[in-house]
Amino acid sequence: MMSTPRPNPALTSLNAVPVQDAQLEASILGAILTEPAYYPTAARYLKSAEVFYQAEHQDVWRAMERLAERSVLPGLMDVTLALREQRSRISPAFLLDLTAGPGLHLNFEQRCVSVFDLHHRRKLYQASIGLARDAFDLSVDSREAGSKFRRRLEEMELALPDKKIRTLTESAKEILREMESEKPPFIRSGIRAYDDVIGGYENGCFYIIAARPSMGKSAFVCQNLDGIAVQQNIPAGLLLLEGNDKAMLRRMCTRYGGFSVDDIKQKRITPEQLENALARVHTAPVFIDDTPCTLDRMESRIIRMVLQGAKIVFVDYLQKIRDHRPKVQPTDTVSAISGGLKDLAKTLNIPIVALSQLNRGSESRSGWDKRPVMADLRQSGELEQDADMIAFLFRPEYYGLKEYPEVGFSTANLTEVLIAKNRESAIRTGDDAVVLYHRLAQSAYYSSKGEFEQSAYSMHLQSPF
Repeated sequence: MMSTPRPNPALTSLNAVPVQDAQLEASILGAILTEPAYYPTAARYLKSAEVFYQAEHQDVWRAMERLAERSVLPGLMDVTLALREQRSRISPAFLLDLTAGPGLHLNFEQRCVSVFDLHHRRKLYQASIGLARDAFDLSVDSREAGSKFRRRLEEMELALPDKKIRTLTESAKEILREMESEKPPFIRSGIRAYDDVIGGYENGCFYIIAARPSMGKSAFVCQNLDGIAVQQNIPAGLLLLEGNDKAMLRRMCTRYGGFSVDDIKQKRITPEQLENALARVHTAPVFIDDTPCTLDRMESRIIRMVLQGAKIVFVDYLQKIRDHRPKVQPTDTVSAISGGLKDLAKTLNIPIVALSQLNRGSESRSGWDKRPVMADLRQSGELEQDADMIAFLFRPEYYGLKEYPEVGFSTANLTEVLIAKNRESAIRTGDDAVVLYHRLAQSAYYSSKGEFEQSAYSMHLQSPF
C-alpha cells in the first residue's frame, strides 16, 4: 500500500513573506513626482515595474515609463493624467500622499540601489524555492536542477544595474580615462617581451595558451602568476586540474631560492633555504582550486574566485574539465567549455587564460615544421572562434633543433611563444616569435633578421622554465 506523502518541512518552514520596504518605494516615487528630473537616475536602477513590490507602486511606475517614452518628465500632474488614461484605480489623493514623505530627495540614488537590492533578494528567494522543490523531487535530475538554478542566477547577474548597453560616447570616455590613468588598463604578465606583443591581458577577453606535452605550459602559467600576483600584487585565480597547489607553490618558490623542484623533493636544500623562498610567495594573492572539475561546476568555481577578489583567472588545463552528460562527443564538450569560458570572461569582466593540449599533428612533421599551427589545436574550430588570443609554446631543443637556420644562434634553453591569433594586435609566428630564455634570468624578442634584442625587463632570479 502506498503511503501518503507528508509535507516537506524544508519547504514549509521557508518564510512566505518576501523582503520589501513599502515606505522606501513610496519615497522614490514621491521624489520623482515632486522633482521629475530625478526620473533618469531612478530608471538606471529600476528597469521595470516588477522591481517594486507594492502593486500600486508598480502602476505608478508604469505610468512614469509611458510618459518617459513620449519624452515627458513624469511630474505630479502628468502622472495623474496618465493613470486616468490607463484606467488605473490609483487616486490623486494616493499620489499626494507619496509626495508628503520626509526627506524625499536625500540620498536618492542610494535609495534606488536599496530598492533594487530588495527586488534582487526576492528573485533569489524565488529561485531558491524552485531549487528546493527540485532538490526534493526525485523525478528531477539533480544536475539539471543545479544547472537550471545557475541559469537563473546568471540571468539575474545580467540584469544588475551595471550591466547596461553603452553608447560609443561612454566607451570613448572610458578609453580616455584609461589613457590618462597612471594605472595600466591591462594586466601585465610580467614577461616583458610577451607583454610588448599582446599589450597585457584585457578584461572581458578569453586567451588560450596551447602546446604539446613538456613544452612548459604549467611553467608559463607559474611565471605569469609570479609576475601578476607576487610582483604586482594583483589577485589571481588558478583552476588547477593537473597537479596540486603544493606542486605549483614549489615551482613558484624556485624562482626565489636558486634551487630546483627536484632539490626540494630530494631534500638537497636546508629548511631555512626553503623557508626564505616561501616567504617571498606564500603571501601573494593567489587563489588555487585544485579539486577535479566538471563542466557544470566550472562556472561556479571561477565565480567563487572572483568573489574572493581575483582579477584574472587561469585554467590548467582545458581538456581536463569533465563532461558527465551522456553520449556527448569530445568536440561538443570542448565547444561548451570554450564558449562557457568566453561568456564568463565577458560577464565577470575579467581576463580568463586557459591552457590547452595540442593534437599529435606536429609530431608527424619534420624539422622546423614541427612548430605548432592552428590546425594542431584540439577541436580547433570552436577554440579558434572563441579565443581573443591564441599562443603556442614550442621548444626547438626538445626536438633536436640545436640552432636557428641562417642565423646560427643556439636554441639551448629557449622557448618560443608563437602568437597565432591576436584580435587586438599583431601576430608573431615562425621567425618572428617571442622567445623566452628559460633557466636564465631574462626574456628577449627575436626578429627574423636574427637579432636578439634583450628586454629592458630582466628577472634577477631563476625562471621556472
